Amino acid sequence: MDKPQTKFITVKAIEEEYGICRTSIWKMRRHPDFPKPVELPMRRVLFRRSEIERYMDSI
Repeated sequence: MDKPQTKFITVKAIEEEYGICRTSIWKMRRHPDFPKPVELPMRRVLFRRSEIERYMDSI
């Protein structure tokens, strides 16, 4: 059974789902079209899943 889709995704989940390393994700953030993160307390960073999926489909 598949996990339910959540609205947000962590950097670790992006690594696992798309097979790219954390360093590459942070380098991709420099690109103006890369989705902006939602920054939470305690230095936690999340991204909107729909925006990440749209970006990854475009590259």
